[in-house]
Amino acid sequence: MYLGCSDWNCSKDSNWNCVKDSDENCTEEMIGNLHILHGLRWRDLLWAGEVCTMAACTVQENDFVEPIAFSVAATDTRTDASSLSDNTPGTRANSTFIVGNAFHLSDGISVFGYYTEQAAFGDGTAHLPNFMYDQLVTKQDEDTWTYAPLKYWPNGQDDKVTFYGYYPYGGTGITLVTDNGTPGLPRFDFAVQPYSHNEVDFMVSDVNADGMHITAERTTTVTSRVQLLFHHALSKVIVKVVDEENNPLPFTATLIGLYAEGTCQSTTTSPVNWSNLHNTSVTFSTQIEDSESERVFLLLPQALRGGGTDPCMQFSYSYKGTPNTTEVIHLNTIDEATVWNPSKAYTYVYHVSNSGGSISVNVNPWYQAGMVFNNY
Repeated sequence: MYLGCSDWNCSKDSNWNCVKDSDENCTEEMIGNLHILHGLRWRDLLWAGEVCTMAACTVQENDFVEPIAFSVAATDTRTDASSLSDNTPGTRANSTFIVGNAFHLSDGISVFGYYTEQAAFGDGTAHLPNFMYDQLVTKQDEDTWTYAPLKYWPNGQDDKVTFYGYYPYGGTGITLVTDNGTPGLPRFDFAVQPYSHNEVDFMVSDVNADGMHITAERTTTVTSRVQLLFHHALSKVIVKVVDEENNPLPFTATLIGLYAEGTCQSTTTSPVNWSNLHNTSVTFSTQIEDSESERVFLLLPQALRGGGTDPCMQFSYSYKGTPNTTEVIHLNTIDEATVWNPSKAYTYVYHVSNSGGSISVNVNPWYQAGMVFNNY
């Protein structure tokens, strides 16, 4: 299998990129289904088996490989995803709303590519991200994601490339631990942000394994674009107050004793796996203005009971004219939610009445609860 470059002064490096041998630029034009190549090297012509003149060299499409394109979606798909605006219910990542395919323009994902020749990717532990490593791919319009330098499908019989991604590229609190010399899927350290304006909807994709270039001669059929389906790696925790006593507002809700840092690594069968949870010193606090408001925290999935911590939700407010009334709810005492799982939403409703405070919790899919985010 040979992958040529389009210019006299260019050759392919080990990552399939065209690299200049001089100060001249690498150029390539597309006309219809043919590649018009400028200044192709004589050794390239011989290896490709083409006969042409130096004045104008036209090569058949199958002699060069097709560019790789991406299709991106999140798991919480909805029928109205294509018509979302900033005021539409959704999930936020860096102050944007994401429902299904409705990533915003200029949103960036990171992609890893594994070229395994004819070998299957398997569990991935034996393969390096030698094709793409932490490659920024940016949304340009409703259905187009772009990146540079452009990568092309290997054109050898049964050559395979596997892809994986995370979102958002360069997100606050996300640290890529593994380098391009480390085999297997990447590993991330993640730190939850205590303030809402920095919250990150950290997502990781399924592994799209063993993709191959489509040609008419092959029986293998794959989609023309690499499809990456992303999963929310965090838990969404929503806090509301129902005040039957019409106490002066606001209420202050504070979460303490929760793990705020951890390590996430996907496998080919399970996209979200957390380990090494630590740091319970971070406090998450917000004000709730009225009974119509809710506040959302994007937090690490973790056990609330038997996890070695005593996570609490604390409410402070003025009760019947008495300031600084405080009630502490121990989350490990609530049977309806003894663990927070990724891609799930947990709505805690604090009820205030003559008999005191009480709390209830509802568990829902990510997109069915706490979908409107306010800047606070």
